Amino acid sequence: MRFRIAVILVLIVGASTAFATWDVSPNPASANHVVAIDASNGWSCTDDLVSFGGDVGLDMDQALANAKFSAKTYSFADPGGSYSVSKYGAYWNNFPAFIVGSETYLGQFSKAASGVETGLIYTRGGNDPAQSYIHWFQLVETNSSTYTQAFPNGSYNDGTYYWFVDGDGTSPFYDESNGLANHSDFIDVPFSSYNMTATFYTFVGWYVDANGVPQASPTDYVLFASKGVRYGFTNSGY
Repeated sequence: MRFRIAVILVLIVGASTAFATWDVSPNPASANHVVAIDASNGWSCTDDLVSFGGDVGLDMDQALANAKFSAKTYSFADPGGSYSVSKYGAYWNNFPAFIVGSETYLGQFSKAASGVETGLIYTRGGNDPAQSYIHWFQLVETNSSTYTQAFPNGSYNDGTYYWFVDGDGTSPFYDESNGLANHSDFIDVPFSSYNMTATFYTFVGWYVDANGVPQASPTDYVLFASKGVRYGFTNSGY
């Protein structure tokens, strides 16, 4: 059987869009077709969430509501810091171990599945709070209802795609929901063993009080960075 993985990382800088697309066809099973980018590639990871396309914000609201996080109040602000991509690769069957900062992915093998390994780092700056206040959030868009069933948060169907908050349902933040992440480092290895497509909107945020002052402990108010990283993959040929 011939498998095909199309991996896309889209980075938006201001109003201009740059596309970096990798296709590891025709047969990833024959070898490790690895795609990795880092700071040396010159990419600036400043996806503007507000400019993702209008509907993304509405779908995010619905996904948060369906995940039972609607009681919180959300706002956005430009982040003072910066993102960097330390790992981005497409794999089939064997997903090798890798390290991002102080987080380690131990690897998985003989999965008979295809997907991507992603590692991000956020470095605080400007008016950002202390690094220890910063958390990761990931919104997932997919055309597969089957893929959503692996996550307990519940999904929102906009008529074409399913949207959900990545995590185990305990918090809107990925690192507080059993995600492999901390206050600066982020790892995710999404994969599937069937035809599907998925896009991941990943950015940082932190808790604030009613007056917008950053807080170390969870509150009913969350401030999200309006810029982040968008990546995705498409599996076909199963």
